[in-house]
Amino acid sequence: MTTALGQLQEWLAEVADLGDVTHLLEWDQQTMMPARGAAGRAEALATVRRVSHEKFASAETGRLLESAQGALNGADPDSDEMALVRVARRRWELSLIHI
Repeated sequence: MTTALGQLQEWLAEVADLGDVTHLLEWDQQTMMPARGAAGRAEALATVRRVSHEKFASAETGRLLESAQGALNGADPDSDEMALVRVARRRWELSLIHI
């Protein structure tokens, strides 16, 4: 059974993977994309960015953050786990502004 923190880490890893795909598409656009590929690449980039933002800004992210924070109740505030939850929560709250 996966812990609350483990579930959050898996969720955030998927969001990070989407960000990596975005960077790869951007790099390819700047270095190797065929001349007529701009329209298709723009659509693909827009889709990946939208999916990434929707996933991260979702209520599920908030639920996972709450669950992980509850599971870490009493943990050292300077621990890596608490820092992950604190930083992810701040980024998640900011992402809600840009929906």
